[in-house]
Amino acid sequence: MEVNRRVRAVILTQDDRLWLFKRVRSDRPVYWATPGGGVEPGDASLEAALHREVREEIGGRVDILKLLFKSRFESYYEIVEQWFFLCRLIDYDMDARCGPELDPSHGEYIPYEVMLDRDTIRALRISPSTLQSFLVDHAHNLLAVPDLRDAGR
Repeated sequence: MEVNRRVRAVILTQDDRLWLFKRVRSDRPVYWATPGGGVEPGDASLEAALHREVREEIGGRVDILKLLFKSRFESYYEIVEQWFFLCRLIDYDMDARCGPELDPSHGEYIPYEVMLDRDTIRALRISPSTLQSFLVDHAHNLLAVPDLRDAGR
């Protein structure tokens, strides 16, 4: 079975707010997401893929602080592995985006900064749900979560 490797940027602003996209599409209810996507053959590492995705999706730059968690699930035709990295936003320019998200058929990507607290996170429909659950559980201490990259060193 094919493995689909994906990375996600859980982005904190300089004032510790959570940076999210509000996704508006005609084919499903409104939801919230973080920048990210598939690891491509030319990406030198997961971190390189994450930097590329942030550049493509928000025209931005981030400092990668840590690997928060990984998830894995199987569908009928593939295994999906996702790595969720905590990042600090350096800057972004939605006019500098260069990814496939610019195609209007993909719907709207509206940037928002939200409070990083359990009640706010619970009230949003964050995709994937594993990220929403993790954020609810760790909203009060996200910066204190250990870097999973250290476990392999």
